[in-house]
Amino acid sequence: MREIKFRGKRIDNNEWIYGSLVIEEGGHYRIIVKCRGYTVKPETVGQYIGLKDEYEKKVYDGDILASRGRGEFYNLRFIVNFGNSAHFPKDKEHQAYYLEAANEKTKMQIENGMRNDIYFWLYSSETECRVVGNIHDNPELIKEVE
Repeated sequence: MREIKFRGKRIDNNEWIYGSLVIEEGGHYRIIVKCRGYTVKPETVGQYIGLKDEYEKKVYDGDILASRGRGEFYNLRFIVNFGNSAHFPKDKEHQAYYLEAANEKTKMQIENGMRNDIYFWLYSSETECRVVGNIHDNPELIKEVE
C-alpha cells in the first residue's frame, strides 16, 4: 500500500511538520499528527511522492534534486513537480510527478531531449540523484551551477 503523507511549514513557528492534510472551509490548511492539527502555510504544502533518493530520503513535491550522469558532478538540478512532463500530452489524463529544470544547464539538456521523468533519475544505474533541499528553504539552489 502506498504511503500518503504531506508536509507543510507551520504558521506559528515556521517549522516543517509531516502528517495527513486537511483543507478546512475558508481555505485553512492543517497537517494532522497524532490527532492534533497544526495550521500550515498553504504554499509550502507538498505530498510525499512515494519514492526515495539514493540515500533513502523521502522525496516530496517541491524538493530540489541534484543529479549527475556519467562523469559529471552534481550540476543538474531539478524541482519535483506534478503535472505534464515534456514527454506526455498536455492534458489532465497524463499528469504525474516529473522533474522540472531548476537551472539553465538542466533546461537546455531537457530541451535537447534529456529525460525528465522522475523514475529514470532516481532509479537508473546511469545516474545518481539526491535531495539537496526544497524550493521554500533553499531558493539559492535554483540557479546556475558551475
